Amino acid sequence: MGAKRTPLWDNLKFMLIFLVVLGHLADYYTPESRYMRMMFLFIYSFHMPAFIFISGMFCKKTVNNKNYQRIFSYFVLYVLIKIIHWLARYIFNKETAFSLLSESGIPWYAFALFAFSLMTIFLKKFNPKYVLVFSVIVALFSGYDNGLGDKLMLMRIVNFYPFFFAGYIADKEKLVVPLKKKPVKIIAAAVMTALLLLVIFKEKKLYDLRPLLTGKNSYMTMKDYLMRRGILLRLAYYAVSSLLVCCLISLTPEREFFFTPMGARTVQAYAVHCFLIKAYGALISRHITGPLGMGSIWLPLILIPIALVITLICSPKIFEKPFNFLLSPGVNPQQEAGENG
Repeated sequence: MGAKRTPLWDNLKFMLIFLVVLGHLADYYTPESRYMRMMFLFIYSFHMPAFIFISGMFCKKTVNNKNYQRIFSYFVLYVLIKIIHWLARYIFNKETAFSLLSESGIPWYAFALFAFSLMTIFLKKFNPKYVLVFSVIVALFSGYDNGLGDKLMLMRIVNFYPFFFAGYIADKEKLVVPLKKKPVKIIAAAVMTALLLLVIFKEKKLYDLRPLLTGKNSYMTMKDYLMRRGILLRLAYYAVSSLLVCCLISLTPEREFFFTPMGARTVQAYAVHCFLIKAYGALISRHITGPLGMGSIWLPLILIPIALVITLICSPKIFEKPFNFLLSPGVNPQQEAGENG
């Protein structure tokens, strides 16, 4: 038997994969629905930094042991998701284009894990504080480079690596103990409430920051008044997202729920959900927006249970063994919580 899993991290992973699904559903409607833009802003303020931070935190054994088989499994996962994504686009949108090493959509994260792990094997030999600061500085200035982009997912890898490395050098126990104190929980709840109110009342202005939140765009894709403040805005984004990740950990319950075991299977949910997202867009979306209209407040309220259903469909144990075999024959690639977030 493997080591006992900690419900806190599996609960958090399940909530994050649910937010991933909900964010992808919401993005269908962001061009026309202000309520969807609010939802998008709230989710994208912290969900990918949190996922990447947790992945870094639970990759220590893989990186320190230079487990290249496990690391290569992330590339296998990336190719698998690319194929699933291509099949969905072909079936529902009749698209045939396929590019193995360029990606702007869902599969990028698996390739990023592959790159993050290899980078950290090399960088761990240096002073971690210097590496973290250097990775932030590189990311701040990378926003002025139009050459970085979806090819090899370079822009996202550069922009999100500080969160991965921060997770890698973090001590789980030392991090959790202060965050679970009651006064900290109260502050965390207040911060998350303030974020929700901010995106509700300042949605129009904040949505201009979308290129910053996705991590794949240069500063030049933002409006002129924001582009000139690119470095300061990204630095603020790092600070705010880091605070929100801590708040999320603080507020995540530590006891087991019915969905807790599914938090150990987010890799399969991440891989499979892209097909269901495309199916939703092609077969279901118009039947919801038609009667309701894009301006209806009921739209986000309906999407939340739909996202939950998709997450649950993608998370049953029946998918676990096939994914384990495909990713690492003879090894359980989901054994380390968070690593495949």
